[in-house]
Amino acid sequence: MIIYLVQKNNLKVNKFITSGKVIQFSGDYRGRGGTVDFVYVIKGRQYRKTNGANVYRSEGYRFVGKQFPVVVDSTDFSNSRILLTSKDFHDYDLPLPDTLEWVKQYERH
Repeated sequence: MIIYLVQKNNLKVNKFITSGKVIQFSGDYRGRGGTVDFVYVIKGRQYRKTNGANVYRSEGYRFVGKQFPVVVDSTDFSNSRILLTSKDFHDYDLPLPDTLEWVKQYERH
């Protein structure tokens, strides 16, 4: 838990934004959203990460193959978070782009 909090703080302090692509959605068997696997490239190196996705499990497939902003720690490129929902953007003090307004209908609250 402490490592997670340190990494999240580092993302806020040292953040820069790049683009990533969702390559897979895995629904939580309890119906509580799921996880997304995504990739992004920095300085010619591809990173593959997995983050929780607070979207309806039955709608997660809609995110696969789409591009989303990724917050990356400028001191550790492997420390990242894909921004899928309005809450994700809020957590990093960023506005939800107009082009991603469509995701609101699939967010779990």
